[in-house]
Amino acid sequence: MSEKELEALYIDGIGNINLTAGSIRCDLVSVVPQAGGEKAGETRQFKRQASLVMTPQGLYQSATVLNNFVKQLEESGILKKTEMPKEETGKKKK
Repeated sequence: MSEKELEALYIDGIGNINLTAGSIRCDLVSVVPQAGGEKAGETRQFKRQASLVMTPQGLYQSATVLNNFVKQLEESGILKKTEMPKEETGKKKK
């Protein structure tokens, strides 16, 4: 496949990630626009755009590359370290 045939996929994040039959599967999601905008207390809605499937080693290597890039962005002041809301970290509320 040549570079001209590659399609760019714009996503807002990873909605779900799991291990199935030895492969890591990540749902790539985008935020669904809300009619009238988001209201206080309203949970954002996400739409699955695609899935990314890789080996556990591929996940480890990808995470290393992403973590190193995030550190560079933080050091340059482009990103500031913030705590994510619990609903976006994949942790279930008790």
